[in-house]
Amino acid sequence: VIDVKEKYRIKTPYLAICVANYFFLKGQDFVIRAFNKLKRNDITLVFIGQQKNNHYYNIINWLARDNKRILFLENIPREETVDFLKATDFFLFGSRLECSPLVMFESFAAQTLFITRNVGNVLDFNQYLALVDSPRSMKNALEKAITNPKPYQKKTSQAYQAYLNHHTY
Repeated sequence: VIDVKEKYRIKTPYLAICVANYFFLKGQDFVIRAFNKLKRNDITLVFIGQQKNNHYYNIINWLARDNKRILFLENIPREETVDFLKATDFFLFGSRLECSPLVMFESFAAQTLFITRNVGNVLDFNQYLALVDSPRSMKNALEKAITNPKPYQKKTSQAYQAYLNHHTY
């Protein structure tokens, strides 16, 4: 197990991640717009992706240009991605199109709060996650989860149990 916070010099107490290839339909721009609205210095956002559309990648880097708490990673080993999942507090998902997002189940397995747009089948798991419809509502959900973690800890515990009972492979 790698201490990813140490390896990538992440000093903030809170960590949010978004694991998705860098393409428009994956909605990193939505997540960045939400994160840029958050006026806190105690959380870092890490994007992890394997493939990218260079034009879109340039756009999201431009959107994040003034926020030193946003980090983009590419082609890191799968083991490191899993280490990030274990170390993170929040999984922010801005995807525009999905069927059944596998990262949702990875988030449940890692007991990490999944904050997502209504995409694919996420409504089937509404009791285990935080559902948002705009960058502002994603920012608000993240803020609430930091300032009042108890209801969200209950969701992540229930999500983990649902994962163990129904979604292990």
